[in-house]
Amino acid sequence: MKTIKTNRFVFALLVFFILFTSPIMAQELIIEIPLKEQVSKASQVVEGEVINSYAFWDQAQKNIYTRHRVRVYKVFKGSNSSELDVITLGGTVGLEAEVVSNALDLEIGDHGVFILNESSNSEFNNDGIATYMPYSNIQSFYKYAPELNRVANTFKSFSGISTNFYEDIKSVTGSEFIQVEESPLEENIIDPNRVQPSTPVISSFSSNNTTAGTKTILTINGSGFGTEMPTVGFSDANYGGALYYDVSSAQIISWNDTSIQVEIPDRAGTGTVKVTNSESQSGYSSTNLIVDFAQINLDYNNIAYQTQHIDSNNSGGFTWQMNTDFYNSNAAEPFNNALESWSCESGINWDVSSNTTTANSAADDGINVVTFDDASPLPPGVLGRCTSRYSGCPFNGEVKWFVDEMDIVFNHAVNWNFTSNPPASNEIDFESVAVHELGHGQQLGHVINDSEVMHFSMAANTVSRTLSENDIDGANDVHSRSNSQQICGQNLMENSSCSTLSTTDVVYLEDISVYPNPVSSGILNIKTETQIITNITIYNALGKKVLTKKMTSHSNVNQFDVSLFTVGLYLIEIKTDQEIIIKKILIK
Repeated sequence: MKTIKTNRFVFALLVFFILFTSPIMAQELIIEIPLKEQVSKASQVVEGEVINSYAFWDQAQKNIYTRHRVRVYKVFKGSNSSELDVITLGGTVGLEAEVVSNALDLEIGDHGVFILNESSNSEFNNDGIATYMPYSNIQSFYKYAPELNRVANTFKSFSGISTNFYEDIKSVTGSEFIQVEESPLEENIIDPNRVQPSTPVISSFSSNNTTAGTKTILTINGSGFGTEMPTVGFSDANYGGALYYDVSSAQIISWNDTSIQVEIPDRAGTGTVKVTNSESQSGYSSTNLIVDFAQINLDYNNIAYQTQHIDSNNSGGFTWQMNTDFYNSNAAEPFNNALESWSCESGINWDVSSNTTTANSAADDGINVVTFDDASPLPPGVLGRCTSRYSGCPFNGEVKWFVDEMDIVFNHAVNWNFTSNPPASNEIDFESVAVHELGHGQQLGHVINDSEVMHFSMAANTVSRTLSENDIDGANDVHSRSNSQQICGQNLMENSSCSTLSTTDVVYLEDISVYPNPVSSGILNIKTETQIITNITIYNALGKKVLTKKMTSHSNVNQFDVSLFTVGLYLIEIKTDQEIIIKKILIK
């Protein structure tokens, strides 16, 4: 048994993971390609609506893609057609899934303007329908919010869909659009000067601070919600809060005229909340809901499932492997620094193989490659991309998902700053980008908080290499599942050797013992031989205090009822008449 002697300050650092933060540096790990440039260089620009989607493997079984059938309403540039297909990276096929950071994520019903290029991959052709790829990935879709008369991509929003936005596109093409079909969406565009009905009204939330993608249930109080369940929208972190992300019907737990219970989706960010009733009237909260962190969910049969890591390398963790050219470049050191930040602060057991690989692209090949994009260039504007691959298994009517492979690809053509110094005005800080992309590998999504690494956008000419408390809390929560909840017959991930949550760096006094560990009986015993215990405090994996007790009687064995604690990892601060020590326990 191992332990550590520590002081109050060190323990505070251990439990609350308080780190200095700094602003960050580029948007969504992509460089903005202005609307004018996108329209001028793309081969097809259309207004349309996604009417059908399905995912599929490529012929080589290396990556999953999703085909979206788009009904075309207007053609601003390119071929005149009533329908076309848009191919995006990622998706779910059976019990295998792939999530790609900064890839365009479309859903049925999404409508707006698509900026496209014809696909050069003949295997994507289908049913004689023209097939396209987004010109610059996520930023090549300008999504409509008719109820706000607003359109936005990840960088910019426009007020006035048929006025300002259309005119900006026509100023590039130099011609009027072709009306293919009347869009039913135009009927829903609201004049921003029109007085809206007073219903629905949101008066309060059950909590003003929360998390996204964590199965957290939010109660929305108010009036005029109606008795049916249309939808609830959260400020969309992928769009910086300019648009709303609507929850699925499965995420609405209960609904009546004055109260709604809803599961907070993984794309929810800090901002206002929208409730739309059955009369298509929308009401907005007057105050922001604060979202501290977000975790990636997988959508399977309209249900959002959490993910976790496993013992992938049969040594308790996950091993990345650098491409040989990447290893020999100046990128290796800042990448290792970024990886160490997550590994040491969150406990995730990541390491880098001492052997390099010739693999140089993201593929389902059993190699967790870190590489530049020399073999397959990333789309215009993309700085880096993390691909997470998952396997699932049915369990008690649900599906459990774990990460079984990851790849990270960086843009080789970028003027990178690989040094520990801040980047020059014409450079992009490599370690900052690596930290963000590894955060997606940690299974964190975007937030709207510019003091966090996982913030959706980054200010120019600055550095973001240091994890915030919220970044770490979100990662700790994922890791607490990964090393405590065994799924699909896989071994649990262990704590990293440098983790502040790891017992390998802790040397416990032999005369104090905590048992049983793991705790399955609901009763935790703390036994001491010579020291006098004065105070006990228990913290969960998020660093939140869940129990504190001042010891007035000094028994050799002290018992604590933890039967109401949720399953997971906990830390115990044991204060004695001589020192403060820390122990880690697992409650099953």
